[in-house]
Amino acid sequence: MEKQPHQEYRDELSNKLKEIRGNPDSETPQEDAKEHLIKVTTEDETKDEYLKALELHREDITENRNIDEKLKKAFIMQGDFFLEENRLDKAIKAYEKAGVEIPKEKFIKHGDVCLKGSYIDTAIEAYKIAGVEISKEKFIECGDACFKKGWFGNAVEAYEKVGAKEKIIECGDALLKEGDINGTIKAYEKAGAKEKLIECGDVCFKRGSIDYAIEAYEKAGAKEKLIECGDARFKEGNIDKAIKAYEKAGAKEKLIESGDVFFKKGYTDKAIEAYEKAGAKEKIIESGDVCFKRGSIDYAIEAYEKAKKI
Repeated sequence: MEKQPHQEYRDELSNKLKEIRGNPDSETPQEDAKEHLIKVTTEDETKDEYLKALELHREDITENRNIDEKLKKAFIMQGDFFLEENRLDKAIKAYEKAGVEIPKEKFIKHGDVCLKGSYIDTAIEAYKIAGVEISKEKFIECGDACFKKGWFGNAVEAYEKVGAKEKIIECGDALLKEGDINGTIKAYEKAGAKEKLIECGDVCFKRGSIDYAIEAYEKAGAKEKLIECGDARFKEGNIDKAIKAYEKAGAKEKLIESGDVFFKKGYTDKAIEAYEKAGAKEKIIESGDVCFKRGSIDYAIEAYEKAKKI
């Protein structure tokens, strides 16, 4: 039979473990065996061999403990592992199987680590399990740390938990400087900063980023600004996008104007759609009449049916 690596050291270790286990004062036999081997060896090379043997040995928890004790310790170790992996539900189940109370101090410590690492939701969950309420100061502290690192999205998440609007606006400003328009709009929206949203929209409009401008203006409820965006799209000849902007602004006359353009170009279905968005019943009926005279019966029927619903 092939000899296992470090077998001679493992055998000696096994014998020493059995000897130490016979000592009632030894609560941690494997650790005591390790300490003994370090003391009795003088050569570093030999010491390393013993330590490798100890690692390879992987003895059962103890020979003298019953299976319930073994399972208990195994489940606790499993719970600790799940906790480190942020699998909190599984950790709780493992501790329950071990028959022990939820180790609150472990969850609090884990929450502290998660909060420092800006894993906000996991931190909240860990503290909740431990029955601890996170202070406003802790969230602010976490947000400030993230802000300094340039993690503005994470900072917003932390500040939002405690309604720190001014701090969120600062994040929005930083994101705008970085050119992250999506992040900027989200930050200003969470802070309820309408003026900042309009400023962001203005920046986007000047840059020609009309779609972003529309998004910012819509969240700010800036109808006149939305109409300006629609006009810009209208001048470009992009009537579809113009209609979307006008619809968001509730600009009935502008929608009718867009519908007229479509109708003149022969895009009857789009014209009817624009009139419908404007609630222009008479315009839809007129379109139906024209289609009927042209022999475009399908379009005529579509127009009359839509007019009937208004």
